[in-house]
This record gives sequence, structure tokens and C-alpha cells, in this order.
Amino acid sequence: MKGQNEKLNAELLAVCTRDSVDFAHAEELLRQGAEPLGRITLNDSDNNLYDEIVDYWFRNDETPEELYLITELFLRYGMDISRPAIPYDEGNIINPLWMLAFPSNECVLRTLKLLLDHGLSAEDAAECWGHAISDFLHVGGMLSDESEYEDFYDYIRKVMLIASYPHVLNADEKLRKHIWYDHNDYDLTHFRRWEDFRFEIDTSYCGREPEVYKSIVTIIEKESSSAVWRFGVCITPEEIIKKENNVKIICGCLSEVPPDWEKAKSLLGKGNYTKTELAKIALKFADECFDEEIVDEDDENDIYPVANRHSEYLYDVIKLLLEFGLDPNAEIDNDNILQSVKFIKNEYIAADTTKLLLEKGGDIALLVEGYNVFRDLDFDVIFDAVNQRDRRRYDSLVHVWLVWIGFGATIKDGKAPLEVFQDLRTGKPFDLSELKNHRNFTFGITNVPSNGEDWTLHIFDKRTMWEVARI
Repeated sequence: MKGQNEKLNAELLAVCTRDSVDFAHAEELLRQGAEPLGRITLNDSDNNLYDEIVDYWFRNDETPEELYLITELFLRYGMDISRPAIPYDEGNIINPLWMLAFPSNECVLRTLKLLLDHGLSAEDAAECWGHAISDFLHVGGMLSDESEYEDFYDYIRKVMLIASYPHVLNADEKLRKHIWYDHNDYDLTHFRRWEDFRFEIDTSYCGREPEVYKSIVTIIEKESSSAVWRFGVCITPEEIIKKENNVKIICGCLSEVPPDWEKAKSLLGKGNYTKTELAKIALKFADECFDEEIVDEDDENDIYPVANRHSEYLYDVIKLLLEFGLDPNAEIDNDNILQSVKFIKNEYIAADTTKLLLEKGGDIALLVEGYNVFRDLDFDVIFDAVNQRDRRRYDSLVHVWLVWIGFGATIKDGKAPLEVFQDLRTGKPFDLSELKNHRNFTFGITNVPSNGEDWTLHIFDKRTMWEVARI
């Protein structure tokens, strides 16, 4: 009988691994006693029939709709996958769920859902998600291009789907820990409609390169744009909470007047902080540097802006954070330190800090929330020339603008927004890169109606008082 079953199994394998599957013939073989999870002998080794079919279709077709139909047929004829009943780890027999770990298409998810709907055991489901994450962690797992992100998204969908079945989740402690089950609150059965969600991947906790290891996944419901779940790969919520608390302590140290430099340096030195965390600290301090206001005691409508005491330490704080790895181009919650600094009004402090950030790798074509930071700054300089309410703010803004131009920032046509004149010191056209040293220059505004505008901004070299450029 055993030999007869193996013969039927071998014939069923042949039928199910053809370009055109004869489903009527396959069903007849199942009626005769072929076993979907039975053994077959190939190349003198025992193999699992369903595993061989899964292996065949993934090696020969990227979108194996046939696999879904074969699985559906096998389940109708009693393929029991709930005990666990899928034999594996015996000789050369491999669990078919091991093979389902990587193929990335809709049919794979539908096939996996079909198995889960029929009671796929937690042990067998773990073969799928566990093998996938193990391979990500030990064989590459980098996130350097779109295809690698798509592979990771496919893995996330599989984990979402598997975790949406209580009989699996309740029996798999590793899975519960992996998806931070105790730290989230959402009806996981919604994840069975994986197409209703999109993902954001935070790689700021990774090492030097973005990768799966230490990445944080946020699952977002498309319809509401709400973040409904978050989990990390090999990083616990407790680790993140501890880091976040230390970030708050560092922000507190730097917000003192004067800052508690020693404590801040000590915490920064011990923490191995990510680009995201350092950017948050920088932006938090920048927020502390915005103007304070003093209301006249005799007339509450008279409000005098005064330079914030914290802003005096802005340059030194940013210099310290750069020493510990601050990325000048990091965007956090639609904000960036290069963008934020331009709003700080305290003489040359904003411009000096901007120069420091650009020297340390700041991008002169930086986009934040899709907008070009320099072009927004250029617009502010033009608009505020005649609409300014606070000359201190405008003076600071222009010097920040000069620094950007000095580093090569341009407007839409790829040109600098300035007309240059002869440099009295060199006898040649003025070199705009000189504007990096913005303290050597000053400016003035005049009305020149004949130019078709009602104002002109002149830039003068303080050393010669010669006009070197204008807008």
C-alpha cells in the first residue's frame, strides 16, 4: 500500500508541475489515495509532495496562480496542516512554509491566507515568518534601493497576516514579542486586508547604512492616514523608551542658561544616538532660540521682541551635536535644522550656524516636505524687503541667505539670484563663494523705480565699501 501511495504521489507531482495543470487528473489521483503531504522518493531521498510543488512553482513562475488553486484542491481533499502535520526536518524534507518565506506577489499572500483559514499551526506559520526574518538578518537585509524595500514590505504583509489569526498569535510567544503585541492596541483581523495599509520604515536606529536590523516599521491605514501599529526588528520598545528619555534629559541640559555642557557631553558619549535622535535634540534646542517678547507695562499693545538667551549658545550646541554625528540634512516631522535656523534672530548667530551646517555636509538643494529650503529662503528675502516688520529678523535672514549663496545655492534656472560687479580687491568679477564669510559683507536697500521694481538690495564688501552684487 505504501508503495502504491508513493506511486500515486509521484504521478500527482508530475501532474501539478506542468505549465498547464490538469486539475481533473489531479483530483482523480487524490480520490485514488494520493497524499498531499505524503512522501515521494526523488534522487534517492525522501521529499514532501506539497513542498516539491511549492518549490517547482516558485522556481518557474513569479506569479503562481496555479499554486493557490492546487492548495485549495489539496485542502478540499483533507490536507491537514493544523497539528502541525506538515512533516519537515526529517532527512532532506523541507517544510513548504519555509519556501513561502520569500516570493513576493499577491498569490503568495492569498495562498498563505488560505492555509491560515484552514488552521495552519503556529509552528508551521513560524517557519514562514521566522525563516524570512532570519535570512534578512543574516544574508544581507540592506535597504538601499526600492526593490529591497519592496521585499521588506512583502515580509511585513506576511507577518501582519499571520499575526491576525489568534490561534497562531496566542501560541507563538516569539511572534508576539516580534510585533510588540503588548505595546499596541488595534484589531489585528483588519490586517487580513493587507492592501488597505501602507508602511513607513524608520532606519535611523540602524548603523551607518539603512537595513532591516534595528529598523522600525509603522503600519498606516490608507483610508484614515492613521498609524495603527508599530514594531521594530531586533529592537524593543523599552530600548526606544530609554533612549527617548535620555534625549529629553540631554535637551534639558542644553536648555539651561548656560547649558550644562559636561552632563550633555557625558550622555551623548554613552548613548550611541541615532541621526533621528540627534536631529530631534537640535530642533528642540532651535525651538528654544526663537524670540521672547516683553509687553510694555503701560501699554499692553506695545510688544518688544528681544533676542532669546538660548540663541547665544546655538552655534556651540550645533557644533557639539555635529561632533556626535548630527546629520544636517535629516528631516524629522517635516522639519530640518537648516530650515529652522533661518528663523532665529540674534545678529550673526543664525548665519554662522548655517555656515557650520553647510560645511559639515548640508545640502544646498535640500528639500523638506517637498519644498526647496533655499528657494523658500530666497522668497523670504525678496518678500520681506518691503514687508518687513522686524529689521533685526531681516538682517539675520539676509546673512543666512548670503551664506547659502556662498556655498553655491541657486534658484530655479540654476543661477545665483544676484547680479555681480567687479571686485575692487581683485579686479575680477566678484566671486560669490566669498559670501560664505558673510561677516565681511553688509547690505542696503534703495528705491530704483526705473528698474521696474520699487527696491534694490545692494551687497557691499565691508573692507572696501564697494558694491559687489545686487538683487
